[in-house]
Amino acid sequence: MRLSLLLFACLCLTGSSYAQSFMRLKNLQLGPSFALQAKGQDTTVAHLAPLTKDPQAFPNWNIDTMHTVKPLIQMGLARAIVTNVSLLTTWEFYNPRKKGYDDRKELKIGIEYTYVENNRFSMSGKPKSWRDTTWDDVNFRRTSAHLGLYTDFVFKKALNKKMYFYFGAGGSLAYTISGRITETKGDMVNYKVVSTEKYEHPTLSRRDISLFLPVGFELWGSKNISRVGMNVGMRPGLMFIKETNLPAFISPTMGVTIRLIYNLH
Repeated sequence: MRLSLLLFACLCLTGSSYAQSFMRLKNLQLGPSFALQAKGQDTTVAHLAPLTKDPQAFPNWNIDTMHTVKPLIQMGLARAIVTNVSLLTTWEFYNPRKKGYDDRKELKIGIEYTYVENNRFSMSGKPKSWRDTTWDDVNFRRTSAHLGLYTDFVFKKALNKKMYFYFGAGGSLAYTISGRITETKGDMVNYKVVSTEKYEHPTLSRRDISLFLPVGFELWGSKNISRVGMNVGMRPGLMFIKETNLPAFISPTMGVTIRLIYNLH
């Protein structure tokens, strides 16, 4: 038993030394990114119901006599607003030719928390007769939170002592940790809401696989002195989304990233 533990410890130390011979932890990055998801499946009540854990209780209020409310301004890309917060570790690779670590190539890997808020879907019971001044409006808004892994590999080029340009490829794998559809009924009198009632429908899980092409800049106050910098860039890509009771679909996405960087070396 002792011999096995000793052998295991030796293997771990050997693997650690071998890993450090070609890559090392360079910095930590923490910050948000904001994105627009161009396509979504939950655009009608019929599509919303299979997403809930109890579709028989959805919707909570009778909407058979209501009609869809079309907003005055429709944003074609704003099907869903996505907010990410990432905590990433950045690794740099050993270059035998330079006999040192090369800061022109970096691998980032870490965890990412994602919050998704879909457009509100509204139904109106406003009567056709102008004599009637009271009616009900019912709207549905879906929100969900996800936790996943993020990684990318980028190439960097120094523009000056305080700025780097980078581009590369990456991806993430996320899974739902919570989600709900909030159903809200508003009692309208003379175009004014006089009372509201809310009902929440818990939703089923979904899996997201995203592919990105990160591009942007790293900004530093003084590279020789300061260990703190900032990452500002864009993250265009594709999301492969699989809902539990709906077929998978693909949506383009565009994000803007702002992260704080703390260099360890």
